Amino acid sequence: MNGHSAHTPARIAFRVLGPLEVEGPDGQPIDVCGGKPATMLTLLLLHRNVWVSTDQLIEAVWAGRDVPPSAQRNLKTYVWQLRRELPDERIESRPGAYRVRVLPGELDADIAADLSDEARKLLTAGSAAEAADLVERALGLWRGCPYDGLAGDSYSAVERLTELQRALREDLADAQLALGRSADAISLLRALTDEDPLRELAWTKLMSALRQTGRRHDALAAYQRARTLLVRDLGIEPGPELTAMHQQVLNDNAVLAPGRAGAGVLGGVKAEGVPSAAQAGAAQPTSGAMPAGGAGYSGLPARVVGFVGRAAEVERVRGAATAAGGVCVVTIDGMPGIGKTAFALEVAAALSDVPERQVYLDLRAHREGSVSVVDALGKLIRMVGLDGSLPSAIDELTSVWRALGQRILLVLDDAADAGQVRQLLPNAPGSVVLVTSRARLTGLDRTVAVSLDVLSATDAARLGASGEVEKWCAGHPGAIRHLVDRVRDRQPWTAARLTARLRDQPARCQELAEVHALFDSTYKALPEEVRRFYRLLSLIPQFDIRRAARLIGLDQQEVEPMLDRLLDQHLVTEPAPGRFALHPIVRDHAHTVLLATESSDALTAAAKRVRTSTGRAELELVAPKGPRVA
Repeated sequence: MNGHSAHTPARIAFRVLGPLEVEGPDGQPIDVCGGKPATMLTLLLLHRNVWVSTDQLIEAVWAGRDVPPSAQRNLKTYVWQLRRELPDERIESRPGAYRVRVLPGELDADIAADLSDEARKLLTAGSAAEAADLVERALGLWRGCPYDGLAGDSYSAVERLTELQRALREDLADAQLALGRSADAISLLRALTDEDPLRELAWTKLMSALRQTGRRHDALAAYQRARTLLVRDLGIEPGPELTAMHQQVLNDNAVLAPGRAGAGVLGGVKAEGVPSAAQAGAAQPTSGAMPAGGAGYSGLPARVVGFVGRAAEVERVRGAATAAGGVCVVTIDGMPGIGKTAFALEVAAALSDVPERQVYLDLRAHREGSVSVVDALGKLIRMVGLDGSLPSAIDELTSVWRALGQRILLVLDDAADAGQVRQLLPNAPGSVVLVTSRARLTGLDRTVAVSLDVLSATDAARLGASGEVEKWCAGHPGAIRHLVDRVRDRQPWTAARLTARLRDQPARCQELAEVHALFDSTYKALPEEVRRFYRLLSLIPQFDIRRAARLIGLDQQEVEPMLDRLLDQHLVTEPAPGRFALHPIVRDHAHTVLLATESSDALTAAAKRVRTSTGRAELELVAPKGPRVA
């Protein structure tokens, strides 16, 4: 039988942190036959509860050796042998694949990871003795190289578990220092630096431990040895954490609490003004930390005066944020100038239980690029009240950021993609994160997603849109505000002249040049073939997939992914199934770059390919020079 047993399976202990061992429910060892059956079971445990193909099993079992013609039959024999020894038919099969069922708490690698997580929570809470016990239990599970006997397939898992073992030993040193067992901590940290002499975090912790015990000269000697190794072997100078610790030892002016570790459970040293990770997660402020509202703190920008519409969308997000049990993540996307930031600020104002700490971060460094994740994490950490030297590695910065445990409302404005946002999310329950982006964000664990459309005619009129402004802005709030501001407080005849200019395409593009500039960075980020497709679409502002393919001279299959890219960037809309359109503002922008890029011959050829009945007017519109087309 290959399905799950009807009853709860008897618990088995699978041990892969060394040569494979299996222990039955009675605590007695189970003979897994050794050799090839053991190798097969080891690979199945590496991919526990997941189907593994017979090809992958054959490659692992006969690694580096000729595969016999009977390999498939041999696998069935090994499975039969394993099933005979393991209770409850833990080895399951289906055509071309096998898997092993492993329950929570049965695999020693998973137990070690769980103990590590629990120990770090205890260290953060100041329970060093309990944390030390858990870490020692976890370290006691290692008996040798993880997944011993497997070849390349296990490389990443072995690296991950080796890193976990190193991190556990560093955590143990933190706990020992907190308990006043400085000699044990220093001995352990010296062993770590001997085993992995290029691991800067271990050197930093060792220097901190030596400094706390009054061994300043030994700490400086440790730095010199670390620097020599880094320069000699990698050709680099020490990173910010190690350099900061060196400077502290030289100055010897940091205040350290008696019996407390200078390095926190997340590996962040208590550089000048920077608490350890354990202290950062505590309720009481640490020496050198800044309170909310201090230097580096950033509240939200002012709301847009005269904001109109979006009431249903605001209420939808407010309801989701109120109902969310953990961190509420809201993504807000739309074309440039559609009012994403203004909407996010309205949502923030509408939340009845907004966290007191509110932070705004613009993720676009300038119009041509985005803020790196490292820089963004550093800014966020300082905004919420910490100053001084910070780690340089992304994972360590993320750990410090999330260890703060502060309930905040965070606005991440103008995100490039989900990858830029993912590590910036806080983990304190009750926090609300509003992420704006020009593109639809995928791959982000979000509570609700909002795609902002143009304003209704009623809401556009409330902004002052009428006549030519209403026609050519078509509900685009950024363009409406721009043109209304242009004509406000002018003489009636001047306002009439400006609005009349909107009827002439070149004059209209001049009047809306500032609005069109908002689209430039989105356009430049597109691949060249998509940019050309976008430009040519200004010739046919309403189209289907066949007409678009004829326009650019490609097959429909080639055009579809380009069209999807433009839809994701809100440069094209789909008002009806299979029918696509360009918003008037978008069309004018596309037309402007079309004239600056394409030749007259290319434009004429494109217009002829679509054979449109309005070809004459369109050719007159796009001809950049020369006589008007007859």
